[in-house]
Amino acid sequence: SCDLSGEDLSGLDLSGLDFTGSNFQRCKLFRTSLCGCNLTECDFTSTFLAGTHLSGAILRRASLRNCRADNVFWRDLDLEGARLDNINLRGAGLERVRMRRVGLAGADLTECVLDHCRLYGAYMEGVTLTGAYLNECRFGNARLGNAECEEVRFERCTLDGADLSGADCSRTQFIQCTFVETMLSGTDLTKSDLSHASLDRARLPGARLAECRLAGASLVRADLSRACLQSADLSKTKIAQADLSRTDLRSADLSGADLQGADLSGADVVETRVDDRTQFEAAKTIGVDFGTNWLMRQRVMESSHNLTIRHFRRKHPLLGFCWWALLGYGRRPGRLLAWGIIAVLFFAVVMSSRPGSFNFGQPAPGFVDHLRNSLAVFVTLDLAVDKGVDNFGRSVMLTEMLLSYLMLGFMASLFSGIFPNTPE
Repeated sequence: SCDLSGEDLSGLDLSGLDFTGSNFQRCKLFRTSLCGCNLTECDFTSTFLAGTHLSGAILRRASLRNCRADNVFWRDLDLEGARLDNINLRGAGLERVRMRRVGLAGADLTECVLDHCRLYGAYMEGVTLTGAYLNECRFGNARLGNAECEEVRFERCTLDGADLSGADCSRTQFIQCTFVETMLSGTDLTKSDLSHASLDRARLPGARLAECRLAGASLVRADLSRACLQSADLSKTKIAQADLSRTDLRSADLSGADLQGADLSGADVVETRVDDRTQFEAAKTIGVDFGTNWLMRQRVMESSHNLTIRHFRRKHPLLGFCWWALLGYGRRPGRLLAWGIIAVLFFAVVMSSRPGSFNFGQPAPGFVDHLRNSLAVFVTLDLAVDKGVDNFGRSVMLTEMLLSYLMLGFMASLFSGIFPNTPE
């Protein structure tokens, strides 16, 4: 190590040298090449680094506090454990930089480009990233509380376990990003694009997501209590088992969303849009005032009925199958009439195939006669076993009678409590 503080090293090529533990404070390093140098634990505090070549250098646990490094382009740096608090990196380009547990509190990265950088566990409280572009960066367990991230573009970035509490991320694009178990309490995501993002188990209490695009995103078991989702696009979003209690969902689009098991207690759903694909099975809606949102009220009740149907089918599988086949779970009573017509036609064909097995007092019955006879047996429930001349005829008559009684029973179920009723 050596003390080079205040020295003029401008224009020198010092590539590949070992300066471990050296002091470079207030050094003149304009156009100095430190590429590939070992700068572990070096002190660059308040040094002007704009124009300094550092690509490939090792700066582990180095101090770059209050440095000016705007518009630089550095690649393949190792900054693990380094302190870059309040550094000026405006317009800089950082490619494949390792920044594990780096300190970037108060740093200015306005319009900076970060490509394939690793910032696991980085401390970035109050960092400014306005207008920056970040591609395939990793922020696992990083702390970005109160960060300024307006109009930033994140592409394929991982923010799992990161803390963005109180950060301003309005009008920011998150393309194919993941936020699993990320803390976003009080974060401003107004008008941001989180389409198809993964936010499973993310914590967003009190977050501002007004007019946010969340189409196709996954928010399974996320905490969205007291969040503002006014006019947000939540179409085809998975919000199963999420906490949406006291959430502002006014004018939000929930078309095709999956809210199975979600807690909507006390949520504001004025003019919230839903469609036939929106699922509310086992959702909690205690204290929800649906007001004039009749469609959402109906979808909630239908989803509850679907859950009841599933339980009924699990408990009575055979009866449940018959209920579906003949009545469409009570939603398609016209099926019963169709099955009745099919049955009458079927038995008329059977009778016409072996007319000698039946005796209805007609000397030479045609197909129309057999059709009338089949309809008479089916509708009048007449004990017509004696109309069969032989065993085949008697068996056919008995089968048609039993089928007629069965369908009569299902018809009666429409006006009884045998099956769970569709809610009004």
